[in-house]
Amino acid sequence: MIENCYLNQMQNIDSQAILGAVLKNVNAYVLLINSEVEVLFTNYFELNNQENLLEHKTLRVGDLLHCHNAESSEGGCGTHELCSRCIIRRSITDSFQEKKSFSNIEDRLEIVLSNGSINVCDVSVSGRYLSNANNGQLVLTIHDITLLKQTQNELAEAKCKAEKASQYKSDFLSNMGHEIRNPLNAIVGFSELLMAEENADNREQFMDIIRMNNGLLQQLVNDILDMSKIEAGKLEFADTEIDVNQFMSELEYIAKLKLTGKEDAVELVMNLPIESLQIMIDQNRLMQVLTNFLTNAIKFTDKGKIEIGYQVRNNDLYFFVKDTGEGISADSLPSVFDRFVSHSKKSIGNGLGLAISKTIIKKLDGQIGAMSTLGEGSTFWFTLPIDNRVITHSA
Repeated sequence: MIENCYLNQMQNIDSQAILGAVLKNVNAYVLLINSEVEVLFTNYFELNNQENLLEHKTLRVGDLLHCHNAESSEGGCGTHELCSRCIIRRSITDSFQEKKSFSNIEDRLEIVLSNGSINVCDVSVSGRYLSNANNGQLVLTIHDITLLKQTQNELAEAKCKAEKASQYKSDFLSNMGHEIRNPLNAIVGFSELLMAEENADNREQFMDIIRMNNGLLQQLVNDILDMSKIEAGKLEFADTEIDVNQFMSELEYIAKLKLTGKEDAVELVMNLPIESLQIMIDQNRLMQVLTNFLTNAIKFTDKGKIEIGYQVRNNDLYFFVKDTGEGISADSLPSVFDRFVSHSKKSIGNGLGLAISKTIIKKLDGQIGAMSTLGEGSTFWFTLPIDNRVITHSA
């Protein structure tokens, strides 16, 4: 009884109406083609609200889908010299020759919409071979997988970033373990020697070593804290009004302290071209960057001079530290602002200072860079946009 009722219902169903509804709502282009790659039936025009051109002329697959090669060739789809390389055409040809279906052939198409705009999309093409016709027919289904491809690319990029972050974390912990252990061992070791040493000169030398390593350890901790803030996106800035010339004078005082022992061999030159200049900026961050530049200049310059200064260049403030030190090779220069990078045996530090400086300048919407010639010296510089920073200045 139930079976008879079911059969009666099936007989009353308009199969053409069902097919039309399916083709209208399916999220894919469906093409029925013959062995000449001619389109016999398709829902392409309905989905794009266009006139059904199949009623007026014969179209091949490439003509229908607006293949550039097909449209540029006088004979249309299949006559261009590059048609033999078309992965879709090759799959269709193989399907008719071998009388078998294929699936999930990926390619990129440009679909012309009803408003004339061109939609570039990634597609997945499958073909179902039908043997009930004289020469066989093929039902092509073309799915737009552009969003899927974008998602896959985003996931791959996110995976790559996560792997890099994990590797960075491992490298960071490995480097920090080494960097912390060195000054800490020196502090502990020479503290023990200091307690047992009676010679005044030796005691003074041990205290100098302890002071130096205390400074290294303190700088390391500060850099680690800054790096953690950078990674968390929480590096803080507090702009205040500063007098640049006064600020540079303070930097000069720091430079003279750091030059102790080299003051007779290294000349310190200040370049302050403007009589008065007030700007809005985070003074501590500005000092941090210039001190990093200055520390490196002093470290690698045994004779000659170190020049510190600034200039007003068009819409930028240009700060620089120039030295006549050992310089950096052309091969090493591109990576000078990378983390944990050392370019000299003289380098004492954790390799984070310049990397942090680069981040600070970027946060201030500026540019940073270095110029160097091996054996002649280096110039480290950065620029800051004048807009919204300069309050007053006079020549």
